[in-house]
Amino acid sequence: MSCLNGKVAVITGGGTGIGLGIASDFLKGGAKLVIAGRRLEKLQEAAETLSKKSAEENDKKTTDKAEIECVQCDVRDQDSCKALIEAALQRFGRVDVLVNNAGIEGSFLEVEHASEKEWDDIFDTNVRSNFYLSKAVIPHFRKRFEESEEADEWEKPLHTGSIIVVASIAGKIGQARIANYVASNFARIGFAKSLALELAPIRVTVNALCPGVVWTPMWARMVSRVEGPEDETAKFTEKVNALIPMQRPQTEEDMGRLATFMATQPNLTAQEMYVDGGYVH
Repeated sequence: MSCLNGKVAVITGGGTGIGLGIASDFLKGGAKLVIAGRRLEKLQEAAETLSKKSAEENDKKTTDKAEIECVQCDVRDQDSCKALIEAALQRFGRVDVLVNNAGIEGSFLEVEHASEKEWDDIFDTNVRSNFYLSKAVIPHFRKRFEESEEADEWEKPLHTGSIIVVASIAGKIGQARIANYVASNFARIGFAKSLALELAPIRVTVNALCPGVVWTPMWARMVSRVEGPEDETAKFTEKVNALIPMQRPQTEEDMGRLATFMATQPNLTAQEMYVDGGYVH
């Protein structure tokens, strides 16, 4: 039996980049998926890609089909976040894992020149969304735990649920010209650690997954804003890779493997874990 067999995972920003990498690894582990994002068309394309990949990997091994629900969601809006969790419960009857992955990077500007609107947008997307989504799913986790309280200790769930907050190495070290993005990631990690302590009594784990340099569409946008022309971007990429002790970027697949580990460890909680090739040391 696969490590996530039959489990239901909700992944925001699940249509691209790291979110898609996590969705792919969860699906490989036997999970049922609810992927969310602002663009339904992008989510549907991702679901089709995931389904095809799953069918190829499971050829002749199983007749089970990938179960993937696509839900349009604006994580900056509390009602939209509530509707996402409700949609997951409506489709699958339960939620086992919540991956708060959606995030934006903002412009490369000194604080002196940054706009209040951009700061608000980054914190609404990167931080406030964690509050909205976690608040929406916690009652479901609590109900599941409380329903088991009358059972013998050995019958109680060892792991009621898991919340994974996707942050960044930017939540560990300061960096010039992205103070808004850095601050939002420090907040993400702090939120995860605090929430972990609140939910430990009901056996829900909460951890922060901190990617290093993953060449996702978001990273490509960030680099192009700094360097401009393609040749300069290539030089910047080479420079960044040189700062990584392993001298190579990380991948979406790397993040998927760590997310699967986090989602399946009943005693791993209140931790921040980095997959960065040794960048943060």
